Amino acid sequence: MTDFHIAMGIGRREPFQRVADLARAAENLGFDAFWLQDNPLTTKDPYIGLAVAAQSTSRIALGPAVSNPLIRHHTVIVNSIASLDQLSEGRAILGLGNGGPALVVALGRKPRKVADFREDITMIRGLLSGEGAPSPDGSTYKIASVDRQVPVYVAARGPRVLKLSGEVADGVLVAGPAQPDVLQKKIQTVRDGAREAGRDPAEVKINLLVNMAVDSDRQAALDTVRPFAVGAIIEAAKPGDEIPEKFEDVFHRIHEGHDSSTHLAAGSAGPDLIPDELAAYVAIAGDEQDCRDRLKAISAIGPDQITLTLMTGGRMERLESFARVALS
Repeated sequence: MTDFHIAMGIGRREPFQRVADLARAAENLGFDAFWLQDNPLTTKDPYIGLAVAAQSTSRIALGPAVSNPLIRHHTVIVNSIASLDQLSEGRAILGLGNGGPALVVALGRKPRKVADFREDITMIRGLLSGEGAPSPDGSTYKIASVDRQVPVYVAARGPRVLKLSGEVADGVLVAGPAQPDVLQKKIQTVRDGAREAGRDPAEVKINLLVNMAVDSDRQAALDTVRPFAVGAIIEAAKPGDEIPEKFEDVFHRIHEGHDSSTHLAAGSAGPDLIPDELAAYVAIAGDEQDCRDRLKAISAIGPDQITLTLMTGGRMERLESFARVALS
């Protein structure tokens, strides 16, 4: 049976009390985890939001999706998640990423190489286990706030990081278009990585990141998910890499002139930039029955968890519609 999670970013005008209300509502509706986006350029600090959410809930798991060691030192990440784990009485989960282009390019940086990211994950897991991490002088340092090994999920889209996730992580947040065949291949890459590392693939939780908008007005639903298509193109290396080659002109327009730092803002992409067909390929958009059918098709490929992204604009109503589609 697939568990369902919720993810969102805290808007700059969004009060923290609303975050608490949404987390509590997600718990009451039956969702199993509540993730907050960690992007200092576009959202408020997730760890503050998660702390507020922890005090308003009692069951639901809580975590950042995702922190990355390029902009947060690994000791800061470990201390923050360990502190959240204490506050929430053992409900923290940690999402890690190697720094996507939409964030790091705007900061004048480059995404971490996979080998360096592996070291980051190993160091963070070592600190969370209580064993500590090596310092340059050969000694070992530890984080005093650590009480237990918080589960570590790695956000992955491309094959190298998907495979790495299978080798070293507790779970993987699989990003990609909402197409069962594409996602199935990604799941297989994670499991192959686990097997090659001598692990049981079942030990690695598969969590599919799915963008969805439920609306009786299909055009309104498509407008809601268009920004996610922009994000998918930003992350793609070339036309045909997850994005069908027939959308090559869209790929080039976005890579040559779109402001990647604002791609998830509401209204940042219209049909002139993202055609309806592309929006519907990348995300799920439609009325409740349409969304339920597509979500069931994705659930049928066997993920442990599916995380649904909660966009702005009537979040509570969107959350309730997600519950009707996913949990009924």
